[in-house]
Amino acid sequence: MSDECKRTLGRPTGYSDELADLIIQRFESHPYGLRQLCSMYDDMPNVDTIYSWRSKYDDFSERFLAARKKQAHLLFETSADDIAEIKDYYYDDPKTGARSVDAGIVAAQKAIAQHKLGMAAKIRPKDYGVTSVESNDNSSVTDVSSDVVKEKEKDF
Repeated sequence: MSDECKRTLGRPTGYSDELADLIIQRFESHPYGLRQLCSMYDDMPNVDTIYSWRSKYDDFSERFLAARKKQAHLLFETSADDIAEIKDYYYDDPKTGARSVDAGIVAAQKAIAQHKLGMAAKIRPKDYGVTSVESNDNSSVTDVSSDVVKEKEKDF
């Protein structure tokens, strides 16, 4: 096997500004975690390699954190889309004529949306309405609320 062929097989392991730019661009433009992104794209390094680069290269680490904040906005926006998609699962029951929806699908869509909201809230708590409340046992309880989700739920 030629040296050129050997270099193109497998995932990249060497840090470069171009590869760092690609990682940052993909991370901030997808609502997925790093592990899933690495599995989606063959030209992405292994997730452990990226974690290593975050500790080794300060500039990359700072850019990665900025990308994570941008990703929070994307998570928030797509959570509203997930709630809106529930209307696509309504159907007219031929026996009763009633408008119905599969409760399991609704629960799953809501759970996905709430998970994305929770992730966005952890990344950007000031932007996405996380409040901590003292409970009776003096532990902190986090309440993730979203006016967007509440508005969308009113439509159904």
